[in-house]
Formats: sequence, C-alpha cells, structure tokens
Amino acid sequence: MAAPTEWIERIFDRFAAMYGNRLASMWAGSDIGLVKREWSEALAEFSDAELQLGIVSARVRDWPPTLGEFLALCRPAPPYEALFIGAQRGTRDSPIAYWAAQAFGNFDLRTATWTKARQRWAECVDSVTSAHGLPPVPAHDQLALPAPGQTRTSAVARAAIDQIKAMSKA
Repeated sequence: MAAPTEWIERIFDRFAAMYGNRLASMWAGSDIGLVKREWSEALAEFSDAELQLGIVSARVRDWPPTLGEFLALCRPAPPYEALFIGAQRGTRDSPIAYWAAQAFGNFDLRTATWTKARQRWAECVDSVTSAHGLPPVPAHDQLALPAPGQTRTSAVARAAIDQIKAMSKA
C-alpha cells in the first residue's frame, strides 16, 4: 500500500518552498519519481496530523530531511524519562504514563531507578502507544489497606479487602 500521490507531491512542494535549491541538490542525480515512490510507500500508514507534524518540524532545519529523518519528525520518540518520572510521582494527567505504569508494575515502578528501568519502561511505553484507542485514566484512586496500626476495626479492614477484591475482578 502507498500514500496517495497528492500527499507526496504536497510534501515535496512544501519542501521546495522551504528549502529552494537545497531540495533539488539533495536529489541531484536521482530519479525523483523513484524517490517519491519510496516516500509514498514509507508514509502509507501515517495520518494527516502526523505528516503535518513532520512538515512543521522540518521548518527549523537548514536542509530538507531524508526519508528516515522525516519519519522521525512525523512520529517523534516519546519522552520516556519524563513519562517514567511522572508515573513514579503518581501523576494521572498522561494516559500513556498511566497505562505504561500498569504494564510495568507499581512495585517495580516505585523501586526502580531510571538507569535500570530504561529499556523495560521504553518497551511498556512503546506497547501502550502502539495500541489504538488508549482508554482514559480511571477517575478514582486505587484503594489500599490502611498502614499498620491505622486500622480501626476488623470490620473496616474486611470491607476494604472486599472492595479491593471486587475491583480486581472487574
């Protein structure tokens, strides 16, 4: 499958407007038809928004991007470390961080250092971001048993345990 020819023509027209002769010199000696066909195949699965992000991101560059560079501009890597720190702090404003934290595991998240968690965390984030239609972050905080010495009665503790069990079955 390939991206529509009009998309590729528009991208190259925008690059021509942004870079002038630099675009022509970049592809000098190449069959521009083959170049555009390669771009068309590589960009087939990209959305309009992603392509627009790539074009906007290219504006600050002195030279037109290669295909690989343009792909990275369209789909930049997530800020893994920032997401990790946010998840460790318990922020709930990022669905990616929240669901990656669920995959990573709360205990591991609380006890791991960034250096040791980097690769596994990146895999969790990548797995979450590849899923289409990420569910929203749940509105409620997870219930936990009171700290030792903080329980009021065994009935209160039993009710909390029952509530946690009911949530884990959902």
